[in-house]
Amino acid sequence: MIIDLREGYKPTEKQCQFHAAPDMFKLYGGAMGGGKSRAICEEGLQLSLDYPGNFGVIARQTLPELKATTLMTFFGETLPEGSEKNRALVDKYNRSEGLLTFRNNSKILFTGLDNDNIDKIKSMNLGWFAIDEATEVSEDIFNMFCTRLRLNIPGIMYFGLLASNPEPGWVKKRFIDKQLEDHVFIPALPSENPHLPKDYLKRFASLPEHWKKRYLEGNWDVFEGQIYTDFNRAIHVIDPFKPPKEWRRIGGLDHGLRNPTAILWGAVDHDGDIYIYQEHYEAGQLVSYHAEVIKDNEKMDYIAADPSIRNRNPINGKSVQQEYQDCKVYNIRLGNNDVSAGINRVSEYLKLQPHIDANQWPEGKPRLFICRNCANLIEEITEYKWKDIRLGANVNEPEQPQKVKDHAVDALRYLIMSRPVANMEPMDDYEEPTAFGRTGY
Repeated sequence: MIIDLREGYKPTEKQCQFHAAPDMFKLYGGAMGGGKSRAICEEGLQLSLDYPGNFGVIARQTLPELKATTLMTFFGETLPEGSEKNRALVDKYNRSEGLLTFRNNSKILFTGLDNDNIDKIKSMNLGWFAIDEATEVSEDIFNMFCTRLRLNIPGIMYFGLLASNPEPGWVKKRFIDKQLEDHVFIPALPSENPHLPKDYLKRFASLPEHWKKRYLEGNWDVFEGQIYTDFNRAIHVIDPFKPPKEWRRIGGLDHGLRNPTAILWGAVDHDGDIYIYQEHYEAGQLVSYHAEVIKDNEKMDYIAADPSIRNRNPINGKSVQQEYQDCKVYNIRLGNNDVSAGINRVSEYLKLQPHIDANQWPEGKPRLFICRNCANLIEEITEYKWKDIRLGANVNEPEQPQKVKDHAVDALRYLIMSRPVANMEPMDDYEEPTAFGRTGY
């Protein structure tokens, strides 16, 4: 007997979008109260009926959390124990093993993701998997699950189902930042869930602003300790474009060897607004490699760089700056490395300013725009945060940013701290320089 799982269940509009999405990997959620757990439970159950003999896993980082949340949703709402639907579909449920077997021979394993369970999953052939609160789980576990999608059933469609609140990390990078081809994100807000208590939204009134933005509005770019709080992906990130020839070209450089070298190409329009339209971001390469990248792309009036590039290597006596010159890159300018002042200035460019065109910019216009192809800069600027204050530290101790994934944001800081101005004249061909300090290559 086949029962339509939609019978007696009225999914929200966003849950319907999640069920209908054809992509292989689907992320649902983005806020508290959007019906995340219910969505992956319903989808997993439907896949179990659509493909007899299917095998799926519903998991969370720890088994106690799974039992207290996802498992209660599944057997309390999706397939209630003792219900007619449960009796019609279920053959048996082994509680100790967490294994549910259906009458059509499909199976679902409910499990935590500690080491013992991961070892057990490694030998399985799956048709689908679902991870609740996926940001609590490492990307390695997600990748391991992907390798298990190999169950041999004619016509089967494989799926990885994820549910999560907004948090920095691999989930955000894959589904929000990179938007990979076979990945889809279905955002769901509590305001779109009619099954919540009527006073649910009022409970957020006294919470900190960053909590409201993340868990009520589903904003993935907001978190406690964030540095660039004015950054708004919907406003500051634009489609890639070729800046007009008459706009001035400038650059920012943060050089690394083991760490990535980040190079940004910026254009300044007639109003002095800055558009970051290209990036280079790569680790483990020599100066000669990065110099060729610079020369192979659009020429810049100057490139503002970390002043430490003038420090000489104790072995060969050369500085990184001299090595770039040896590779015929002569337009590198030592940047201003006042971190606090630089963060403040970048923040000023991100802040919305009153604009004469109130129809196009009713809330104001920023002075900094970033093309979405600059994925590393966008990722870093959204995750850039202050160091945690040490226990017992002086309350007047200066704030410092964390030195983690800060290469592109440092390059941006050097670029903006160079105080670029608009250049109304078209850019002419560059001449071969005769001494350091002239523009050109």
